[in-house]
Amino acid sequence: MAAHDLTVLAHPAFPQVFASALAQEVDRVDRILADYYALRTCSHESSESRPGTCDGGEPCREPANSILDGQAFCPKHLREALRG
Repeated sequence: MAAHDLTVLAHPAFPQVFASALAQEVDRVDRILADYYALRTCSHESSESRPGTCDGGEPCREPANSILDGQAFCPKHLREALRG
């Protein structure tokens, strides 16, 4: 294709339109990454030491690397979840 056959895309608001489109795409990727990293800590919560003591519910703070049924688990708690 010869250079004289190309259409020149000139618009007075091109920089603003481009900046807006770029900002929207960056925001979209940020939302996806935020959802991804929200699942990156283990979902396991400790159980009660004895029934009725209400001392359970302490969350595991280990990084998760597996997802099972919509919950993220560290390797130790994934094995427990798979055992049932």
